[in-house]
Amino acid sequence: MKIQSLKLVYFSPTGTTKTIIEGIARGINRSPVETIDITKPEVRKQQLQTLENELLIIGMPVYVGRAPIIQLRRRGC
Repeated sequence: MKIQSLKLVYFSPTGTTKTIIEGIARGINRSPVETIDITKPEVRKQQLQTLENELLIIGMPVYVGRAPIIQLRRRGC
């Protein structure tokens, strides 16, 4: 797969996950980069669409080995 763009999707209540996922994107060094912050409930209502040759990176915090319950309900991601 030849990566032509990046899509970053993250749940980051404190901003730490956002910082980490943006660092990963900088390391991959590809443009364009689209970011989607699903921390906000209204954004989670939108359907996620990806393109061919687009690398999707999803990030969320893990608390005591568990992902936030709100994200477990979103299986269409």
